[in-house]
Amino acid sequence: MLKNISLSLFLLAGVLSTYSCSSPEKNKAEKISIELSSLALDTDPVCKMPVAGHLADTLNFNGKIYGFCNTECKKEFAKNSETYLK
Repeated sequence: MLKNISLSLFLLAGVLSTYSCSSPEKNKAEKISIELSSLALDTDPVCKMPVAGHLADTLNFNGKIYGFCNTECKKEFAKNSETYLK
């Protein structure tokens, strides 16, 4: 019985450590290493939140890079880009 519990805990620890190492959010944070000065705006064009310290995603639109505080704002911008650039 004790061996079964120990084995279960060992397997659970392995699964959890694998999950945390391959977390999409962790990988996403590593991929977004862009100079804020290269962004077209210093705020999210959808919600107007400053992206410095909150940059979660980017989109290249008409040769300019726009930064977003989250993926939902990026999706909304992609659907209605011209609306947000007026």
